[in-house]
Amino acid sequence: MYLYCHRFGHGPRTLLAFHGIGQDGASGYASFAECLGDYYTLYAFDLPFHGQSGGMGPEGTFSNRNVLNKVLWQKYLQDFLRQHHIQRFDVVGFSLGGRLALATLEAFPHLIDRAYLIAPDGVREHVLYSLATRFAPTRLLFRAIIKYPSPLLGTAEVLQKAGVLPGSLLRFTRHMLATPERRLLIYRSWLTFRGLRFAIPSLIQRLRPHGVALFLFTGQYDRMLRTQDLAVLARQLPEAQSVTLPSGHTHLVEKVAEYLAGTLK
Repeated sequence: MYLYCHRFGHGPRTLLAFHGIGQDGASGYASFAECLGDYYTLYAFDLPFHGQSGGMGPEGTFSNRNVLNKVLWQKYLQDFLRQHHIQRFDVVGFSLGGRLALATLEAFPHLIDRAYLIAPDGVREHVLYSLATRFAPTRLLFRAIIKYPSPLLGTAEVLQKAGVLPGSLLRFTRHMLATPERRLLIYRSWLTFRGLRFAIPSLIQRLRPHGVALFLFTGQYDRMLRTQDLAVLARQLPEAQSVTLPSGHTHLVEKVAEYLAGTLK
């Protein structure tokens, strides 16, 4: 596995950053580089199939059997830390990148001081994600839906008009399914990350002896990963470490960068 990594800033502390679906490390964390470049040296990874990173198989090929699991991730990151002479670090993960942030927390709690989870995926697995990725028959159905999305979009439009589906979620769905390339990105990303699953209470217990300060950020207007969807994590944290900001999903990373710039300096 090879993941391209962007380096920004020149601060004395190290921050490993994992972006959301459809982004890359540079665009996903440009606001962190601008607001926190004096505080952090930032390593922003391109996730598999994003930016300049390849897939999971040889020479960037993809196989449904070659899933990113916790053992593979731990080995990859051990090698990365060794190559870059990183002894301690902080970590941030947004949306899909939250799964890598959680996997990093689980593997290296003794090396981490602070972690920022921004509307993170992987805290609570949605039933639709489980159905789409866990079982061979439903993976075939998911592949068909991704290849021919018109029935799904038509149903989503009906639900939006009935007030069941938020308009922001419909717009995001249309955007991500607009081209074959974006649809393939979703398919590959969802299947690749299905090996990263977490028991949040157990993870929190694992972090406590090491004094890791874990912060959860959610958006007041976020309909993708709502505050209530992340309650299983929020309940485990001190009130000051669970922060809701006036933002939707798309601009939440920028809001968090501004918030941290005011609290860390």
